[in-house]
Amino acid sequence: MKTNRRTSLAVIALLPTLPVSADELEARFQNPPEATKPRCYWYWMDGQVTREGITRDLEAMKRVGIGEGYIGIISGQAGTPVGVRSKAFTEEWWGHIEHAIREGGRLGVDIGLFNSPGWSQSGGPWVKP
Repeated sequence: MKTNRRTSLAVIALLPTLPVSADELEARFQNPPEATKPRCYWYWMDGQVTREGITRDLEAMKRVGIGEGYIGIISGQAGTPVGVRSKAFTEEWWGHIEHAIREGGRLGVDIGLFNSPGWSQSGGPWVKP
């Protein structure tokens, strides 16, 4: 019987849907592949961030199985408490980013970044009320 390319592709596409044993399913559930671990937004609100806090946050992410934290640089919130501040894009802030990446590497938690301060592409400090 002669098969064509379309039939071969259909068979390949269906392979992941083939049933697996209950034991294999349980094993995959208990130890999911890295690529399937959940990700979370990790908001750095108004620069309220410290190296110690970064480490504690990442250790907590690791403990609950989070595979990646996306750092969101959120600023300009009314009522923000006064305290430690690390203004975005300063040398201190870049040091915090470097620390987060190193700690994430140590713990196996990937780090991502939003592309701008504010609510990513939908707004930021340049948008006036």
